[in-house]
Amino acid sequence: MQAKTSVLGRAFRRRRFLVNRRFQFRVGMMSATLTLLLLLFFNVSVYLAGAINRDAMARVAPELEEFIGAQDQIQLILMITGSLVFLGGVFVISILESHKTAGAAFNIERHLRKVQSGHYNVRLLLRKGDNLRELESAFNRMAESLRERAAHDAEVISALAARADSVAGAGEIAAELRRLADEQRARTT
Repeated sequence: MQAKTSVLGRAFRRRRFLVNRRFQFRVGMMSATLTLLLLLFFNVSVYLAGAINRDAMARVAPELEEFIGAQDQIQLILMITGSLVFLGGVFVISILESHKTAGAAFNIERHLRKVQSGHYNVRLLLRKGDNLRELESAFNRMAESLRERAAHDAEVISALAARADSVAGAGEIAAELRRLADEQRARTT
């Protein structure tokens, strides 16, 4: 029995994280910008609240002012470092999450190009965690409908070719009809 792989394990099996760089970077930058604004608000609030406490402690115990200043610098460095790590994490998670949409859109577009070029025997399969999964069954129904229509058209054209064979002087027409029927059959395989 195959063991379940973790989300991180599945993420690192992907060949390309950036399927649609423009879209994925835009999502990452929007998420990072919002996170940065929230972190700035939070960090400034915490720093100002701490400043009030530091001033009160410095008035009560002026001999600790140097110690309090050193602790203040350490706290500020830790807040900035933690915020930057958090911001980087949000950006990376945004890229990974947007891959679920960009990768699915890429796969759908690739299959649509196959249908556009006349190959109706395609089946769209999106990954389990992908977004846009609701398009998978609609696409597959469309492809099946096109396959059935092409198969039906091939049969009708073949029947016309057979009838044209029986008409004197219609050999070229029959040959052209057979070619069209074969072309339609090729779309269904």
